[in-house]
Amino acid sequence: MTARWVRGATGPQRIRIRRTACERQLPEVPASEAEARMIQLALAVLGDELVPMGLSEASALIDWLDGLDRKAAAVVPVPDGARLLEGTEQDQGVYRRGRDIYVVKLGPSGNLYAKRLLDENGDRVLDVVGEPVDPDDRPRFIRESAPGMAKRLTTADRLSLEDARQLMTRYGRCLYCSHKIGAAASVARMTGSVCKDRFAA
Repeated sequence: MTARWVRGATGPQRIRIRRTACERQLPEVPASEAEARMIQLALAVLGDELVPMGLSEASALIDWLDGLDRKAAAVVPVPDGARLLEGTEQDQGVYRRGRDIYVVKLGPSGNLYAKRLLDENGDRVLDVVGEPVDPDDRPRFIRESAPGMAKRLTTADRLSLEDARQLMTRYGRCLYCSHKIGAAASVARMTGSVCKDRFAA
C-alpha cells in the first residue's frame, strides 16, 4: 500500500503535486537551498514516500513546479500487434499503465482524453484494492485529469474485465461509466452489458 502523507497537505494538493511533478523537468543541480528542498519534496512524492508537508509548503511546491519546463515528449514503445490509440469510438475504454488505471473517452471535440482513477483519499486504486471494505459504506473513486496520456496508451494497455473485477467489487461501480452495479447479471460480470466492451476480453 502507498505510504500515507503526514497530515497537512490536502488531498487535492497531493494529487496536483504528483501529477505536475510527473510532467515537469526537475533541475539536476539546485540553484539554492530552497530549490534543493523543493526537489527533495517532489522526488519524495514521486516515490510515494512518507513526507511531512504543511499547507503553505505544499502550495509553494505547486507554484514552483508550475514554473518548470515540461518534459520532452517520450517515444512510446508499441508492442507487436498493438497500436497507439487513434481517437475512434472503439478506443474508448479502461486501460492500465504500470500502477495506474485510466479511463479513456471521446470529448466533444472528437479527441480522446484520459483520466486517472484514484481512491477517494488520493492513492492509486491498485494500491488500496486489498484493503477491507464495509459493504454498507463502500469507498468512492475519483477521476484526475491526465493530460496527454491518451496519446501514450496503446491497445495492448486495455485492462481485462477479469483484472478489473477486484476494483469494481471494492467500489460497487463500473470503472468506465461510474454507474452503480446492481442487476444480478451485472454483479456476476461486475459490469453492465454496455460497458463490457470497454475492457479487454
